[in-house]
Amino acid sequence: MGYSGYNSTRPRSVLVILGGLIAWASLAGGVMIAAPEYHRAMTMSAEPTEMTWQQLVDEGIGKSNYIQLVDVQLSGKNPFDVYGQMLTELEQHGLEGTEQHLLDVATESGVFEEIACAAMEPVKVYPKGADPMTVPMRVVVPQHRRAMTDAQQQVRESGTLTGRFTLSECNSMGERCEPRYEFESVETVLPLHQARQYFWLAFIGVAVGLVICGAGGPSIYCCFFFQGPSLLSLLGYPLRYRRGKSLTRVVYIMIGCSLISYGYQIGIVEGHFGRADGVLYNVALGFLCSSVGTAAILGGVTNFITGRLHFSFEPTQNTVQQPKLTYEQLCSVAPPEIKKPRAYRDRKLVESDAVSLSSPLQAVANGLADVGFSEPHPVAWQEDTKSICPVLLQLGCRDMVVVDAEEVHGDLQVRMVSVLQDGLTIITLSANLRVDSDTRFGSNGLYLVSESNHAVKMLSAHLEKTISSAEKRDTVVVELQPTEVIDVSQLGRRVLTEIRSLYGEESIEVGPSRYGRFRFPAVSVPMLMNA
Repeated sequence: MGYSGYNSTRPRSVLVILGGLIAWASLAGGVMIAAPEYHRAMTMSAEPTEMTWQQLVDEGIGKSNYIQLVDVQLSGKNPFDVYGQMLTELEQHGLEGTEQHLLDVATESGVFEEIACAAMEPVKVYPKGADPMTVPMRVVVPQHRRAMTDAQQQVRESGTLTGRFTLSECNSMGERCEPRYEFESVETVLPLHQARQYFWLAFIGVAVGLVICGAGGPSIYCCFFFQGPSLLSLLGYPLRYRRGKSLTRVVYIMIGCSLISYGYQIGIVEGHFGRADGVLYNVALGFLCSSVGTAAILGGVTNFITGRLHFSFEPTQNTVQQPKLTYEQLCSVAPPEIKKPRAYRDRKLVESDAVSLSSPLQAVANGLADVGFSEPHPVAWQEDTKSICPVLLQLGCRDMVVVDAEEVHGDLQVRMVSVLQDGLTIITLSANLRVDSDTRFGSNGLYLVSESNHAVKMLSAHLEKTISSAEKRDTVVVELQPTEVIDVSQLGRRVLTEIRSLYGEESIEVGPSRYGRFRFPAVSVPMLMNA
C-alpha cells in the first residue's frame, strides 16, 4: 500500500482516517443511543394514560407506554437506601480493625444476604390494599437508582406511578415465568425533536463517513495505527481510483437497496419501530442495515458523478477516422484517399514604416501606452505579394506581456501573451474571439477568455492568471526583450492553435518550431546573459 511514485496510486490516508472515525462514532452512537432513544421518544404521548394495576396486566400497554398507574404501592424499601443505611450503621458503631473484621461483622449481621437479594430482584408494584405476598410480580421497578427514587417519591406523595412502561421478559428461574412491565422514569427519555436530530445526525454520519472512508486508500502507517478505519475503507475498494465501471456501480446500488429493504423489514415491520411493543434489538439492527445500505447507494452515485466530471475535464485527441478500403482498392493495391489534417504554418510578419494603424487599433495603442506599454511595432501581416494587414504589437508590464491586436471582419480581436520560465505559455483572449470554451489547458500552455474586449480591462485578468500559474508551478515569468515581441506573438498563436486542435475545435497538425530562445513543444526558457 506504499506509494512508489511510478506504478501505484498515491494513498489518501486522511480520507480513510476522517471518514472512518466519523463512521465508527456515528455507527456506535446510532445503534446504542440514537435509534433506541428515538424509538422511546416516539412511543410517548403528550399526556399519560390513566390505568389501574389490573388494567395494565389484563389489557397491556396499548398505543402509548406513557402511563399513570393509580392506587399502587411498592413492596419493600429502596435497596439503595437500605445499603446506605447499613453502611451508616457500621460507621456509627465505630468499628476499627482490619478488613477481615468488617467482613466478619457484615456476614454475621446478614448484610451481604440482604444486598444480594435486593440486587437479584426488582421492587414489586401492587394495588393499594392488596397483600404483596399474593400479588404476582407483573409490574416492577428495576434496580436503577433514578427510577427507584422517582417511583418511591411518586407513590409516597400521590399514591400513583407515572412514567414509561416497557414489556420485558422475566429473569426468574422458577417454574412459572410471566412477562413483566418495567417502570422507567420520564426524565431519562429525550424530547422527541432532540431524539430525532440525534437519529438523523447519526444516520447521515454513517452514510457520509463510509463514503469518505471508502474513497481513500490507506498507507502502511494508516493500516498500523488506524486499523478500524483501514478495514472500513475496504468496502470502497472496487470503486475508488476510478476502478468502478457501470456494472460495479449497479451492484453497489442493488446491495444498498437490499440492505435498506432488510432494515425496513427487521426494524419497522418486525421491530415495530415507533410503537409501544417495539423491540430495541430489531430497531438497532434496522438502523445499522439502512444506514450502511444508504452508504452503498451514495457511493455508487458519487462514483458515477465524479467519473463523469473527470472525463469532462480530460481532453480527447481529435483523430480522423480512416475510410475502409473497398474490394477493388485492395485488389489493385490502390492507395486510399485519406483526409489528413493540414499542417500549421506561421503567418508572415513584415516590418513596414509605411503601415498606419486604423482608428480602433490606434485607440488600443494609446490606452496601453498610458499604462506603461511601449510604442507599437511597425509590422503587418503579409497576406500575399501585394496586400498587407496591419497588426498591433506592444510590450509592457515590466516587459512580461505582449499585446497582439488586429481587426478581423470589422471586429477588434486582442490577445495577450506571457511565457513562464518552464516554457508554459499563458494567453488571454478578448471576449469577441470565437472559441468553444472560456478556459482550455494543454501541455504547452493555456488560454482563458476575458469578459471584456477592452485591452486595459483584459490586462488585470491576464496578470492575475499569469502570476497564479507561476506560483503554482514554482517558477517565474520571463522578462522579454523588445526584439522578441514578434517571436512571442508567433509562439502564442501556435500554442493557441495546438490547444484548440487538442480539444477538437480545429483539425490542424501543429508541429515543433523554434522562435529565438522559445521552443515548441515547451521547454525551459534559457536566461539572457547580460553584457
